[in-house]
Amino acid sequence: MLIVHFPTGRILTDADLYFPDDRRTLTADEPGGHAAFTQNLLSNITYRRLQVDAMMPIHGRFVPYSEFVEAAIRMRSMTSMTPTTN
Repeated sequence: MLIVHFPTGRILTDADLYFPDDRRTLTADEPGGHAAFTQNLLSNITYRRLQVDAMMPIHGRFVPYSEFVEAAIRMRSMTSMTPTTN
């Protein structure tokens, strides 16, 4: 994991952990997608008490931190669903 925090600008840059708008984040072929990476990144931000207002991933667009958190919550809820069988 590589993250760089710019405390003055409250920006966090990450390498291959969060991919805004990447369709591979969650797909039928890869139901876990990048959820594990995103959850780990969120846990590290929280654990280290980093003050973040925006995310600037290496691969992706500049997004507000709130959008990253919403994506992490959405991924968590999608990956924690119990599969049903018929």
